[in-house]
Amino acid sequence: MRRSTDSVSSIEMSIRLAIDGGINFMLRLDVSMLADSGIPEHVLNDDEWQGGLVLRFDVGDHSDHCITFNGDVMAVSLSFDTLYSCRVPLRAILNIVMAFDPPPESPIPASGLKLV
Repeated sequence: MRRSTDSVSSIEMSIRLAIDGGINFMLRLDVSMLADSGIPEHVLNDDEWQGGLVLRFDVGDHSDHCITFNGDVMAVSLSFDTLYSCRVPLRAILNIVMAFDPPPESPIPASGLKLV
């Protein structure tokens, strides 16, 4: 699948938004575009990922992934059976899913009133 430059820029902006905003997110990647990505072959060849390799990025781990962008490539540290330095073409990203956690419940104010 060919993506326009605007589409690639939107993908990068969406990922930056998730990281900067402290948002959990997942990426679904086109496995056929990941041969030179640094993702291990045993992961890419797993039948489970024929519909797209799913990577989950939890907010507590964002800094561990060391995500940077260079042109149309995302450099990222990923852990499978060990830690891998990977280069994912932004054009390989099929979907971005962001998971917004609900805000924590605030305690009832001392007056006994609760804003609804």
